Amino acid sequence: MIHAPLLCLLTLLLAQPTLARAEADIIIAMEEADNRPYSVAHNDGSMGGFHYELLNQAAKNAGFNIRWLALPWNRALKSLEVGTVHAVTYISPSAERNKYAIFDDGNFLHFEEICLFTRAEKAATLRWDGQITNLPPLQYAFLTNYMVSSELEKVKPTLDFTQVTGQLTNLISMLQAGRFDAFFYARSPVEENEVFKASKSMVVVEPCFRGDNRYVSFTKATQEGKEWNNRMRDALAAFRKTNDYTALLKKYHFEFLLTKTVASRKKTKVPE
Repeated sequence: MIHAPLLCLLTLLLAQPTLARAEADIIIAMEEADNRPYSVAHNDGSMGGFHYELLNQAAKNAGFNIRWLALPWNRALKSLEVGTVHAVTYISPSAERNKYAIFDDGNFLHFEEICLFTRAEKAATLRWDGQITNLPPLQYAFLTNYMVSSELEKVKPTLDFTQVTGQLTNLISMLQAGRFDAFFYARSPVEENEVFKASKSMVVVEPCFRGDNRYVSFTKATQEGKEWNNRMRDALAAFRKTNDYTALLKKYHFEFLLTKTVASRKKTKVPE
């Protein structure tokens, strides 16, 4: 015979998975870093950014909730691989990731414009037609572990590239010190403003080119992951038909995502 206190305890323990599922239906990991404007995990535990707002609003409209986890990037990828999270956001496909992650076109989040940033006096030597293979033989730089484009990855062995650790500010200071001629980075209103504030002589070399698609990617390790992939795809499809989606794009200056074409922003220098 089970005593009443023990029976109550068993009932509570058995109820925990149901309660947890009601509070947070889906677990999505984001990198524990400041990747504005796309995603940001603050030291106080709060989160934000375009991906965060987009997925939350789509999920809310579809009637489910998201539990967000901020993890170091390699840990987030491993969690996706083994299925301890349902999905990871701000991720691009690769041969290795395709083995354990679903890259569904319906769960596309954004792409980035990849541009060359340089000093004004170097701009004349960096004229090109936008084809990566036609880059002039100068010294270039990019951030370590920052995969801006699969096309760019292909030409790294044939050009003089410097890998820089840290963030955008490290690239800027090293460029100003003459350590290399130009660096590749994804252009956005936030980052572009930071570049130009650092030096009024900094310019963007046109044309920019389209970087890889970024997704919220779901795990192949569990059936739940596959099911949530489909539910999120449907939720995003429905949300993109709303005025709220258009308003969100305007908030982050991502209106070009309405057509999925590269935005051509011709500004190359902040006016004096």
